Amino acid sequence: MKHLLIALCILIPLSAQADEFPERKPGLWEMTSNLNIMGREVKQVIKQCVDEKTDKELLSMGKNSPAGADCTDPTFEKIGSTYLSKMSCKGKGMNVSTETVFRGNFQSMFTSESTITYNPPLPTGAEQKVTMNARWIGDCGNGLNPGEILLQDGRKINLMELQQ
Repeated sequence: MKHLLIALCILIPLSAQADEFPERKPGLWEMTSNLNIMGREVKQVIKQCVDEKTDKELLSMGKNSPAGADCTDPTFEKIGSTYLSKMSCKGKGMNVSTETVFRGNFQSMFTSESTITYNPPLPTGAEQKVTMNARWIGDCGNGLNPGEILLQDGRKINLMELQQ
């Protein structure tokens, strides 16, 4: 379950339309996510290896509805140098809406700010904020292959296998 939550923290901000979203530079990206849960900051730092193919597949994964949920297709809008993505899902008595704003050049860095709204509210609250700062740090290394992430504790997860 924890792996799924980590993957969702990566994929929710990337739920834009793959054909319109800027491509990230292939290689190793360090991604620092901050989640605000009931006023408490939770920080997660991962390293993610991508190439052109896996980056497009990850964007497509972010568009897929979770099992048992009815989701709208993500909307995607470019406003100047900023990108805005919106998506909502219904399922199991819960409505979840996500709005994410992206900024950056996607070749050396980008940021995202997501607001996730739950109706009815979760025990942790009706809204969750997730910010992510990503920076390109070089070629993939440390035994990471495209589509894999390296967690803070040294474990590797293949995001492509999570969709199977």
